[in-house]
Amino acid sequence: MLGAHAGETFEDLRHRITDTPSLTVFPDGGFAVLRADGMHVLMDSGPVGLRGRGGHGHNDACAVEIWASGAPLVVDPGCYQYTADVAARQSFRSTRAHNTPQFAEHEINEVLGLWQLADDAKARIVDAQTTPEGAVVRGAHVGYLRFDPRASVEREVMVSRDGCRIVDEVGVDGHWSVRWTLAPSVDVVTVSNEEIHLRRGGVEFIMTIEGAASVVVTAAWVAPSFGVKVPTKAIDVNFPGSECVVSFCVA
Repeated sequence: MLGAHAGETFEDLRHRITDTPSLTVFPDGGFAVLRADGMHVLMDSGPVGLRGRGGHGHNDACAVEIWASGAPLVVDPGCYQYTADVAARQSFRSTRAHNTPQFAEHEINEVLGLWQLADDAKARIVDAQTTPEGAVVRGAHVGYLRFDPRASVEREVMVSRDGCRIVDEVGVDGHWSVRWTLAPSVDVVTVSNEEIHLRRGGVEFIMTIEGAASVVVTAAWVAPSFGVKVPTKAIDVNFPGSECVVSFCVA
């Protein structure tokens, strides 16, 4: 299916990965991949899917996943069940389950039964470029405007040799939060409103936060494959202002 030289092409990929900040954008799908110095970040700012019906889509507009020092750090929750567990189906595709800003308790896209999401967010990549400082991408969506005409969301992600820096800008002050779901292999060592120390095996990471009103570690689930779920931890960051900055780096 991939052609006679697919194996050679795949093997050649490893020689193209360097520590120099790089950025690849898939404009039709709305995905951006940022790399630098052992860190690999994916941001999803694409459409809800299925020509706006979102059959298998999740409420993950502007969500990110972070791979650092050879293993996952911040992860997508996956898809655990469909009709066999309706509550789990809705929970795993909810806004709260993804690493993206949530306005009050609202969903980014209205949930219409088990197999449809309204096309509210209109997520898109606003800008993407590689600068001397690092690779930068900016995504945006308008999913919360149906609750408040000022509640726009823009997220800027920068990956550099210093780590990953994520800036969330929202158009109105109020009750905003982001749940950061950690990979099951990641332990939370210390917590404050400004800095969290994480450990995965022998590697330690620092998560710094600017603009938070409160930071809470909570229990969460991830589904590594369909029908399988494993416990993990998530970090709930609540911020009342119009901006919150979160950074991840190796300690």
